[in-house]
Amino acid sequence: MKIAIVAPSPVPFTIGGAENLFWGLQKYINDETSHQCELIKLPSREHNFADLVRTYLEFSRLDLSHFDMVISTKYPTWMVRHPNHVCYMLHKLRGLYDTYELLGLPKHFAWEGAELVRVRELMEAARRSAESNGGVEDLLEYLLTLGSRGVTPEVLSFPGPFVREVIHFLDGIALSPARISRYVAISENVRHRPDYFPASANVEVAYPPPKLSGFECGSQDYLFTVSRLDGPKRIALLIDAMRLAKAEIPLCIAGTGPEEQQIKKLAAGDARIKFLGFVNDREVVEWYKNALAVPFVPYDEDYGLITIEAMMSGKPVLTLTDSGGPNEFVENGVTGFSVDPTPEAVAAAIDTLCRDRDAAREMGRMARKRVGGITWEKVVEDLLGKQRIPAMNANRRRRPRIMVALTFPVYPPRGGGQSRVFHLYKQLAHYADVELVTSCHPDEPASRRELARGLTEIRIPRSQKHQDAEAEYSQSIDWVPVTDVVMSELYKLTPEFERALAAACERADIVVASHPYLGRVLLELAPGKPLWFEAHNVEFTLKRDILPDTDAGKALLEKVRMDEAYCWNNAALVFACAQNDINELGKLYGSTAARTLEVPNGVAIEEVPFLPLAARRNLRDRLGLGGRKLTMFMGSWHGPNLTAVERVLESAANLPDAAFMIVGSVCQAFADRTVPSNVRLMGSVDDAEKVALLGAVEFCLNPMEGGSGSNLKMLDYFASGTPVVSTEFGARGINAVADTHFVQVGKDGLSGAIQAGYGMSDAALQGMANRARSLVETEYSWTKIAERFARSLGWLEASFPTAKHP
Repeated sequence: MKIAIVAPSPVPFTIGGAENLFWGLQKYINDETSHQCELIKLPSREHNFADLVRTYLEFSRLDLSHFDMVISTKYPTWMVRHPNHVCYMLHKLRGLYDTYELLGLPKHFAWEGAELVRVRELMEAARRSAESNGGVEDLLEYLLTLGSRGVTPEVLSFPGPFVREVIHFLDGIALSPARISRYVAISENVRHRPDYFPASANVEVAYPPPKLSGFECGSQDYLFTVSRLDGPKRIALLIDAMRLAKAEIPLCIAGTGPEEQQIKKLAAGDARIKFLGFVNDREVVEWYKNALAVPFVPYDEDYGLITIEAMMSGKPVLTLTDSGGPNEFVENGVTGFSVDPTPEAVAAAIDTLCRDRDAAREMGRMARKRVGGITWEKVVEDLLGKQRIPAMNANRRRRPRIMVALTFPVYPPRGGGQSRVFHLYKQLAHYADVELVTSCHPDEPASRRELARGLTEIRIPRSQKHQDAEAEYSQSIDWVPVTDVVMSELYKLTPEFERALAAACERADIVVASHPYLGRVLLELAPGKPLWFEAHNVEFTLKRDILPDTDAGKALLEKVRMDEAYCWNNAALVFACAQNDINELGKLYGSTAARTLEVPNGVAIEEVPFLPLAARRNLRDRLGLGGRKLTMFMGSWHGPNLTAVERVLESAANLPDAAFMIVGSVCQAFADRTVPSNVRLMGSVDDAEKVALLGAVEFCLNPMEGGSGSNLKMLDYFASGTPVVSTEFGARGINAVADTHFVQVGKDGLSGAIQAGYGMSDAALQGMANRARSLVETEYSWTKIAERFARSLGWLEASFPTAKHP
């Protein structure tokens, strides 16, 4: 779905708890679900009645029909009209609702005078036409003219009884069950306030988590609170209490506000009270960490994120019985103290906390447990309704949690390794929740993206220091790429990558080294958790053919051998693309206690359309390619692929009447080479371009002579219906038969096999293509491969296996 969060932008602009809620909710929906979310804010002035009415009018005119859902948050955003409108209530205009009585103003207004009688008439018309919204706009426009129509400033004073009745009326129209599909409040306190929701409304509560993260519990050095320094936060009461407290403990107060100078004067002379001023988010987390407790004493707080932050830091909270939202979490004597709103009661609680610090620490432990279930996942589930939640969130506690560490980014999948990772884990995400933690170039941004339901990629750019160190290694071996080989040595130079790995390991039941280079790191970060080793290839054999035979090259090859041996010897499960690779790993590194499985390469059948020969020729004619025989080779910059390209170039020179396309990052290695005129280096292409090319060519080539694993390109070729010319080695690991599923390169070499293919009848070629497509449908679709893998792990029989040896 496309979701709009609608929020006011205060004038003058300030950042508070509401802003952090908006941003946090939007970020979670975009990063962690399959939905797309936009935050839409309009300037909201409320200096006087006219400002307030104008803001209500602007939100009522906001057209968000291009979204599938709208989430309104606080006044006056619910004036937006939308057929799928969810109200996530932070609060109404409190000065006209729950705090109005504190002002001593009358509740009822005497509607006298022609202009005010006209307002009543327009209100009645607006009530009758609430569905069309026209009457509401007419009313708002008329209200803006009252000052010029002679209505006195006293009547229009804000706050006041006339304004109160008008705003109550407008909110009542906007929040009526006819216009709102779902009601959710940020706290029980908000949920139960009089006049906040229609009497018939079923209101759920979804506690938002804080924006801050990384909470820890350290020492008990001081009392700490962070707050806006103004009246409703009652910092003055806290200072009065501190003056009565006997304990010699500092009270550290972070924040600024309109009553700052007055509060500082009140605290003058008490050396225990320290004002920290503005403190940034990272510093706030550190202040929480080493606090004995967190006093938070506002009046009737809507929710109180400070309470949640403190408890997530393992700290007891000291609040007051009339503080509102904090009392939904502070259980007196269990997770903190909730005491009478007097300095004496607060002082007594402070002294109690200081006398028995073991009890305070136990309260903090219970507090942390109390707020452990507050997550954006729960909020989004409550807002969208369980029937609208992506499958990634369904039954999460009964699904295995897997993290996969990679040295390269995965999406969009271009090369063979990327394609295997993306498609295998996309399908495996039907049975488990999968997080990919990947490393990318420093020029790319960090990101967290849901690639499919249940499959998330956390992408971290390498630091410049990391990149420079990698470049030194690469330079020492004539600039052969070594990102993967040196990752286990250099990963600490990118602290964000290490932190992302550690956090994902903490969440996971199982950790997977996709390739061997981060296996040792994963076992260090996740001791006691099973390590799975996904062997895409036999890396030692592969790198031996790529790294130069120099001292620097030999040293790097030894690193590869050690990393691969470590994974082979320490993994609970080893799964490889081909049984031959498992056998070769055993020969290199001896027997292993790990369970071994063949999980072959596959193809996303649904993404590769099958085109018969006649359709292919029609397509080439439309593209103006009908006059030449067209063949293609695909591959990444990978040693065996470089050799294969050399064979293609030789064939191109021998077959000048044919046209050859080379696709993929392998082209980069030949960018400075002079190639035959009938060869075109296409470079990397996206999925759509690849499908188009597969539909246009007459033959695909796979003249592989070395490497390990199996070649994904063969499966793409087969799925598309393109006849294939391949060496016997190129078809390894695939149950394909020469002359049944592909034309095999024989004694006449690649050129001879291509000519033999062009000499085959249409019926023979179409029959070969049909059999190849049938083979991949029955044996090599990623859906079936993942299902077989899950079945072998027992995941189809058990709803949530334990995180033990598979």
